Amino acid sequence: MRILVVEDEEPVASFLKQGLESDKYAVDVAYDGEQAQWLVDEADFDLVILDLLLPEVAGYEVLNHIHTRKPSLPVLMIAGCADVEDRVKGLDLGASDYLAKPFSFSELSARVRALLRRSPDSPDTVLQFEEYRRRFEQMKLVLGLPPTFGFLVEADGPYPRGHAQAVSWLAMQIARQVGLSQEEIEEIRLAGLLHDIGKLHVPLHILDKPESLTAAEFETMKSHAAMGERMLEPFKVKGIGRIVGHHHERYDGKGYPDGWVGDKIPLGARIVAVAEGFEDMVSERSYKNARTFEGTLAELRSCSGTQFDPKVITTFLDWLQIYGDPREQQWQWGRAAFGEIDEGCLPRRG
Repeated sequence: MRILVVEDEEPVASFLKQGLESDKYAVDVAYDGEQAQWLVDEADFDLVILDLLLPEVAGYEVLNHIHTRKPSLPVLMIAGCADVEDRVKGLDLGASDYLAKPFSFSELSARVRALLRRSPDSPDTVLQFEEYRRRFEQMKLVLGLPPTFGFLVEADGPYPRGHAQAVSWLAMQIARQVGLSQEEIEEIRLAGLLHDIGKLHVPLHILDKPESLTAAEFETMKSHAAMGERMLEPFKVKGIGRIVGHHHERYDGKGYPDGWVGDKIPLGARIVAVAEGFEDMVSERSYKNARTFEGTLAELRSCSGTQFDPKVITTFLDWLQIYGDPREQQWQWGRAAFGEIDEGCLPRRG
């Protein structure tokens, strides 16, 4: 494995080079942005470690150059400040992860290993390719998306496979009960599948962290909603994008990204918020146990009018009263999310 270190401070560059070479990597060093751009064009690297603060050509320019010329090349961004906006800008330009100074070499080494495992040629990526391709083929007929599989990958993190499908299916049931048109229901179904797509721009160590996030990490995590809407802009699916961008708004105005209140929040986003809230409550995560069905119903009621739209909650609770715990039909969630079964397949109580 060959790594390019882009660092203008010689002691830091030397420290990184020696440490990485002791981990059996081949290491090249660039001391300014211009040299880094030339090396990226002329040589093949498996990873770039890039300091944002560089003389002559700025780190953001180097990052943009890498992303344009070699978009699959992972970049570990080193930020000398804790400004969230700077880090989000870097991630938006194509950085795979970031590390704030000062840092320990053991932490950097762990980030390097994680990024190299996610490279396009890694076994994990190859094994998942067919799943991404299948999902893409199913969705591109509706969205008219170009052939870019990575765009549709379900975000990494503490969610089991099927989270997006479950949210999509639950949101679709609520939308039907609300009385929306078939076109609106389809829009909500697709938004449910894509609601967390913006997490592709959230660093791995934040997504995978089992402990509580720091304030700065939480701000970065929150950026995924608005980022998801931006990712969908080129595909001209504005309604889906608005739902994705605002599914973390709260009915009382204390949500994000815009702090919208009540009916100003798109109805589809209010529906997806309830669907995701339910799925999260009843599911076990690395950081929490699953709630019981009865406990989840009680929590939904207590959050009605604050976190969630009370009308949507009432509609959903009425539906649950008829059909019972959706986990009893969990095998159907993924199929239903792609329209292969409908509500008539579910057994009614009594």
